[in-house]
Amino acid sequence: NGNGAEAGAGVSVGAQVGAEVGGGATMDDGVATIGVDGELALGVGVDIDLSVSVDTKPAQEFVEDTGNTVANRVTEDANTVAKTTTKTANTVAKTTTKTANTVAKTTTKTAGAVSKSASKAKKKAKKILKF
Repeated sequence: NGNGAEAGAGVSVGAQVGAEVGGGATMDDGVATIGVDGELALGVGVDIDLSVSVDTKPAQEFVEDTGNTVANRVTEDANTVAKTTTKTANTVAKTTTKTANTVAKTTTKTAGAVSKSASKAKKKAKKILKF
């Protein structure tokens, strides 16, 4: 899985005085490695080496999968909203068309009735004026 740890130690005896510490960190193909080594000498020398590696690929894959899941859900929700909005707009358009047709028919009928009444009134006026 890419995870691991290493440790090493050594001891030497003799007339020695001093200290040395080193370390480093790397990231290679999703695996982070941190290493520390050190030596301490004060009559007795002690040498310690430690290294820890952690595979970050599972965390990277989790973040990517989660991001994809969220993006897919947002897309689904946006499509649902778009479909509902389109359906509502179509319903409003149909209702508006029906209402406009009803108004047009009523206006035509009313205009016809007014015209017919005006024609009758004209005929009556002609009769009255013929005396």
